[in-house]
Amino acid sequence: MSILDIISEVAWQTNNGVPDFNDPKHIRILELVLRSYNLPESEIKRSIQHLREADDDKYVHKSSGVWVKKGQEDNEDATKYEKTDDGQYKELEGEEESGEDNRDYKQKMLTTPEEGSDAAEDSESDEDGEAGEEADTTTTDSNIIGDITAGDNQAQNDVLQYGYSGMEEATGEKPAPGNNGSAFNEVGSGQGVRMLDVNPDMTDEELIDKMVNTIGQTPLGQLQSKSSGIPIPAALKEAKQVAKQSGDKAALVKANQQINTYTKCVIAAKSARVKYNTTQERISTLQGLGKFGKPQSPVTYYGATQSITAQVSAVDNASRVLLPSGVEISKDDAKKFIKMGGGGANPSDTATFVSDDKGNLMLQFHSDKTSTADIQGSKTVSAENKSVLARITRNETLSPKQKQLALDAVNIHNTQIREIEEGYQNQAIGVAAGLKTLPIEDQVLAIQLESTKVGKNYLDIAVVGTDGVKKQYITYIPADADPANLTDVQKYDMIRSVVADGNGTANDVKVISKVTKAIQGKLGNDTPDAINISKMLSSQRKQAVETIRDRRKALDNIDPGPPPLGVQQETEEIISGFHLGVIDDIDYNPGSDDNARMSAIMNSSFDVNMGGVVVNKKTLRAALGVESIAELQQKFNVEDVEEFTYADKEKTIITGKKVYTYVVNKDDGEKLKVGYKTYRSTEGATGKSRTTITYDPEFQKKLKEVQ
Repeated sequence: MSILDIISEVAWQTNNGVPDFNDPKHIRILELVLRSYNLPESEIKRSIQHLREADDDKYVHKSSGVWVKKGQEDNEDATKYEKTDDGQYKELEGEEESGEDNRDYKQKMLTTPEEGSDAAEDSESDEDGEAGEEADTTTTDSNIIGDITAGDNQAQNDVLQYGYSGMEEATGEKPAPGNNGSAFNEVGSGQGVRMLDVNPDMTDEELIDKMVNTIGQTPLGQLQSKSSGIPIPAALKEAKQVAKQSGDKAALVKANQQINTYTKCVIAAKSARVKYNTTQERISTLQGLGKFGKPQSPVTYYGATQSITAQVSAVDNASRVLLPSGVEISKDDAKKFIKMGGGGANPSDTATFVSDDKGNLMLQFHSDKTSTADIQGSKTVSAENKSVLARITRNETLSPKQKQLALDAVNIHNTQIREIEEGYQNQAIGVAAGLKTLPIEDQVLAIQLESTKVGKNYLDIAVVGTDGVKKQYITYIPADADPANLTDVQKYDMIRSVVADGNGTANDVKVISKVTKAIQGKLGNDTPDAINISKMLSSQRKQAVETIRDRRKALDNIDPGPPPLGVQQETEEIISGFHLGVIDDIDYNPGSDDNARMSAIMNSSFDVNMGGVVVNKKTLRAALGVESIAELQQKFNVEDVEEFTYADKEKTIITGKKVYTYVVNKDDGEKLKVGYKTYRSTEGATGKSRTTITYDPEFQKKLKEVQ
């Protein structure tokens, strides 16, 4: 074992592969890695304590429990801190004169620009000295542009300040669904719109630099992984090379992270540019129609719960609500659409609203992706079957007998999937029993590392409820244990026993699955068959992925069409998942049913923004060569593919399958591959089956060509 071995192991365990020992989570990972090497506990404690004391020379102990920064000893108004048990410095609560919330010092240092830096200059005024009203409201303790109390600015600030996993723990509020990368792209592209509003003449390079030096230096910005295919500036490459040559590991970690962050800022900046330009074009169109006055600054929204509330409030405060087409819609419908955000009729996760001086409000909704290669849609198989059942029930072309046969076929498929998935859970029983034959210490370290990486305590989630130890665990508490102070070893041993006895819940099985994956990663080919859960499930996964094709064939036989009923259902699923319905022109009619009104709002105001590559009515029509869904359905086809996905290089352990390729047959006989569906678990070996849809590389290229 060498220092390099330890650093490499820590890097492998961190989310972005870049250890940062200013981050308490990374210090905790280091502690666990050192323990996994069986180093003396005294040496581990000494090393960790040394890291945690690194900030001590920045503070002076002024009185009992109160610390201030060095140089502020005689300043009565100085911000006061407390030193926590784990050696961190936190601002004392109740210090109103500081105007700041109770944040970890190390996190705050990442977001406070150093004197004379580009970020410091940007925080005081815009580069050309004409900051405007929006810039003037920026507060020194905020990560975002704008009044922290307006809109959903607090939610945006919080996710930047605490990171995706840390936001709920720090604030009690959940971030929008996603991860560190999606959160940064969603908030970052919105902040980029605000930056462009302050200075519309910024070049792309200036916008990227501003984002790097502001939101890029927040804790969330420093948790970003590298996106491929983005040219890296010479200065960042040089900084990395200098750090390598000097042997300064801390400098190398920082240089790598700055490159990672830069790539994500490039993506967010491209998205922001498109959002801003589209907004300006739409404002001009509405003004030309005489429906919009002098615009105020755009208000961008993230996808947290607070964001939905803020959007509803904006609608309530408007005099009229307009779609980008200029059509006025009712406030009730606008609010209904907003509250559906994230699924169903409204798949958006961010939004850009603009008001004018007369109280008119224009709505725009976005689904933000980082790349055209991102997954565009995801459903559990049971949810997909539910959609198919609903469409068949509404189908007016089927005879009563055909309809009943079709409903029965889908229900049979649903039952088969459910039985297979119950088998996945049952496999965990044998795996948990097998884990009992291996050293428990390695297993506990594995789940501790997983918990630390994502900021969730998987052991507590499984064992502890609101009233203490959960009922199913009461009889598993060791006789010599204190139920209120269970150790991680005790909690894990209880989980392992519960699952082995066949009484495990989904949270319990998740712990066993994650531990098993970690142990397999270490043992490789030496993994005992008794705990090789992927190998155990391979044949069941293969059986499961075949059932989707069986469902389509059964429906095709019931109604051969054209188009065949199974193909028709796949077409509907892909139209929904890829949001192809926006191709159609749908008039908003206040007297029509809910689905029609929501579809009209969607088709006029929604787009998918994939790092600046936009999918909307215009680009889809150009890329597909059709003007309506009806025309698309006439040309659409589903082609079978035989392409399994595997857990091993030898391709013996099946984890899923690429199920279909969706093809548009062009008038000239050529085919355009639009995308494909995969069937797999997204939550570990025993996770429920999901279908995901992704654009084919050929169509990704086409979308870029038509921008």
